[in-house]
Amino acid sequence: MAAYSKRNFKMEEIIGQPMQPPINFNKFLEEYQRMFKTPFTQPCSEIDLQKVLNLGDEPFRDLQDKCSLELLEHEDDARVDDFLPGFTELLRVPNINVPMNAITLKSYCLATKNKEPKRHNPFNRTPEIYIFYRVASKPSVSPSITLQPEQELKVSIRMYRPARVTHAGRTIERPVFAQEFECLGSNLLSELRDKIICICNNKRYFDVSETPDAPLPDKETDPGYFFINDTFYNDMRNPMNADYSETIRKWAKTAKGLKDLTFKVARMEETRVIDLTVSMGFPQLYQHHGNCEHVFVFSQLEVITNPCKQLIELHNYPYLKSLNRHTSRSCQTCSAVNYVFVIEGSKRLFNDPAYLCRKCFKSFLYVDGKKVGDFRAYRLNDDPLSKSENLDPNNDEMNTEDEDDTNGDDIESIIVKEEANCNEE
Repeated sequence: MAAYSKRNFKMEEIIGQPMQPPINFNKFLEEYQRMFKTPFTQPCSEIDLQKVLNLGDEPFRDLQDKCSLELLEHEDDARVDDFLPGFTELLRVPNINVPMNAITLKSYCLATKNKEPKRHNPFNRTPEIYIFYRVASKPSVSPSITLQPEQELKVSIRMYRPARVTHAGRTIERPVFAQEFECLGSNLLSELRDKIICICNNKRYFDVSETPDAPLPDKETDPGYFFINDTFYNDMRNPMNADYSETIRKWAKTAKGLKDLTFKVARMEETRVIDLTVSMGFPQLYQHHGNCEHVFVFSQLEVITNPCKQLIELHNYPYLKSLNRHTSRSCQTCSAVNYVFVIEGSKRLFNDPAYLCRKCFKSFLYVDGKKVGDFRAYRLNDDPLSKSENLDPNNDEMNTEDEDDTNGDDIESIIVKEEANCNEE
């Protein structure tokens, strides 16, 4: 039953392979319920064994000791070591180990310290790999809603940064993992879209080199779509949102090899995850902000047989499970905080584009508040965080379990937002 109730796929294993047969989530759940109905499954129940057996405290503890699974062990059994990531695996030792007290360049010391393995990191790797977020335990928004076993699905969705490098029509860069979400079948696609972290969310970006502190205007419209299987799911919550898929569908009617295909159109704010028909592990597309693209896959499908153990509070879904901080950059001058400005066309900088924090940007490219030279600057991250302290996944401010009043907005405000290859609309 466990093998049937959970399917796991990875895009890295499917790229270049034939597309898996599409699965309709709703039919999958119905088929599961039909195959594994009573007496094959029993509802969850909690009973007081001590009360049922009519035993006192001491006899009941004695019975527990005698029924312990540890009694099944034998000294001649084959040794089995528990795998603990970061503890039972061999540490990766660098070829050259320079003593930190021998280095006087502060930016190098900060960058090196940031890349040191952290004790509590589950894989004992640099904190720039993955961050796993804890969810604050606060009362459910709808305490009266209770899920029955085998009535709900949990779907894992992995977002990737698409390949940015091509040569002679061939991709020479693999997609890079960006973030992973867990969704319930009852979640709307629009709810998932609102949780996706992208640096292009809610803002329009243009050259601010003349007035670097001027506020960025909010976007009046926020069009976007999910392309899943053969359907464009457009976000039409704002009547002024453009239909991005219309141009693609017109192009497909005359494109070579696509003339015979028929694409469907639906609204993401009216479509639930359980209504989808998906090829598991096969890349799908989320596009917004003009040409900002995110590749994603449906990687795991799980039937909820024990809601108490398999789910957190329902109001947290779609739930950001992890994200990759390889998509963040530190200031290329000081390495102490994340970048705020992206600079293009400057002859004073080694890199083009260059990534600078607010302090380095103003001190190096401005004199008495006036722009030096000809360059373009785009302000992306308004609130840079210290890479050596604020973004440490072991920092008490992020991982304190007692902070029950933490909400989703506070958590998102400390996330290093994904660098997307986006242009101005």
